[in-house]
Amino acid sequence: PESSGGVQYWAPSNVLQALTQFAESTSDAASARDASAAVLAHLREQRRRMVRVPLDSWASQRWMDMALSAQWLLDHAALAHVDDAAAAELADLIFMLHAQGVDRERWFETLPHDNDSGDASVGDGGGGGGGLGDGDGGSGGGGRAQESESQGWAIRNTKTEPRTIVRSHAAVPGKKADTHNVDVAQGLKSAAVIARSNASASYGGFSMRELSLRRVSQLDALYGLPTGMYNGDELLPSPATRSPSRGIELCGAVEAAWSYATMFATFGETAFADRAERIVHNALPATWASPKGGDMWAHQYLQAVNQINAVRATPHVWAHDGDYAETYGLEPNFGCCTANFNQGWPKFAASLVMGTADGGVAVVHYAPAEVSLGAALSVDIATDFPFGDVATVSVHNGRAAAVAVHLRVPGWADAATVNGVRAMNGTMHKEAAAAHAITRFVVEFKPEVRLEQWDRGAVSVHRGALLFSLPIRPKYEVYAHHFGTADMSNDYFLTPTSEWRFALDVDPRNPARNLSFSRQKLAPGAAPYNHSGWTVTVRAPLRRLPSWGIVANSAAQPPQSPACSAEFGDACGPVELRELVPHGGTELRIGEM
Repeated sequence: PESSGGVQYWAPSNVLQALTQFAESTSDAASARDASAAVLAHLREQRRRMVRVPLDSWASQRWMDMALSAQWLLDHAALAHVDDAAAAELADLIFMLHAQGVDRERWFETLPHDNDSGDASVGDGGGGGGGLGDGDGGSGGGGRAQESESQGWAIRNTKTEPRTIVRSHAAVPGKKADTHNVDVAQGLKSAAVIARSNASASYGGFSMRELSLRRVSQLDALYGLPTGMYNGDELLPSPATRSPSRGIELCGAVEAAWSYATMFATFGETAFADRAERIVHNALPATWASPKGGDMWAHQYLQAVNQINAVRATPHVWAHDGDYAETYGLEPNFGCCTANFNQGWPKFAASLVMGTADGGVAVVHYAPAEVSLGAALSVDIATDFPFGDVATVSVHNGRAAAVAVHLRVPGWADAATVNGVRAMNGTMHKEAAAAHAITRFVVEFKPEVRLEQWDRGAVSVHRGALLFSLPIRPKYEVYAHHFGTADMSNDYFLTPTSEWRFALDVDPRNPARNLSFSRQKLAPGAAPYNHSGWTVTVRAPLRRLPSWGIVANSAAQPPQSPACSAEFGDACGPVELRELVPHGGTELRIGEM
């Protein structure tokens, strides 16, 4: 009901995105029209309500997802039967959402923030935001309040004149952008969403594309992790830290991957697609565990790159969640991730192949897929990426003219080829699919094992899109059972039964000399990220490091490198060859050492 306050708009926004994905994917034209019509009707009513009941709480933090659904309707006007009047309302709604929502552009540009500098009382009621008064719906939420702090936002909508959004963070309590890890993940795409309705928008002298690239670098520098995520155990740590023992929420991983996909779709920057891929193949699968493997009954609320146990931790290194936050179960800590994680894989799948402005096709990610792009054009991808190094892309072009084909070459693939010809890494390599023919493109990525540097000289081991970690053999203990068979809906404590204190004995200038990669065929029926029988491994020389301690029931930060030098007493054991495995196929692990 309208009396629900400004938070009322947030929960339905998740349903809107489900409906737009359904409309895109279904082959039933009538169902697609019905789903689109439902989204349109909801957003028109939301616009009407927002005049009197502005965004608040979660809705003001996550306005960009609602704006994205409105933009989807404008992009699919024929399918959704969006006439001129509806288009004007949707354009106006996007303006209102931006105006009433929090200012993520300012927030990212002024990192880091204390945890009490954002909205410390999410869920409380409050008045309107963004400097907008009541007014009437025809002017996008009414006349602007006379505030002293203008950020100079110019929004040019399809059916309206340019407007300036005036923001005053002091005027309306509780409307600052907060440090909640999921709000940050969803906010990553704010500049990309703004750019869709205002390609010339800028902030602080930077374009929306530049702002999007800057915020990734800023998050990495302050909170970054080898999985492609950032630390955020409910809130971003204050003071900022990149400790691999701090956590990130499963919901945050899902939402960040979707934001990066949206950022790529808007700007075409391959770095955004690289990042989405890294999260999906490392952070996302690493959050599930099972004694048998191959199922998703039990997940963590918080996951850590260096995860030495999953127990009721008192004390714990994370700052804002409960004692059970790193245990595996049906809904540990909060139930939100149980509901939210299911959208991660479908949204990634929906981002595999996209249409392009030149009427062609972009192969953004590589996974086994058959994709139809409308009349007489489809794409088949045959690959076992990220475990394999080759993808065969077959474009079925039944049209009368050749079609442009843009193939993403990841940034790490610096020796990649397409049909035997070198292709520049970090680009969308352009080819053409002949008319009335099937044209095949063989993409060979040719990755090498590489190291990435972290704080105190620590490193992580990567090959292609995968992070390789030292698996820690776990002991499972059921501490709760909810329903179903003995294997379903259990909550688990996991404790280590193998050693984890190791230093990597490798030359950072030439890691391939010490690290050897091997591949085995994936067993039929095996889950790709099963926690045994890994299809790819990296054999690494390790030395036991007894001085690596435990702080608040988690691994301390990796000791200063070089940890085994004479300067530190050479207090390491002899070299042992151990297998590093895909990070996504572990429940306990050391991913940074």
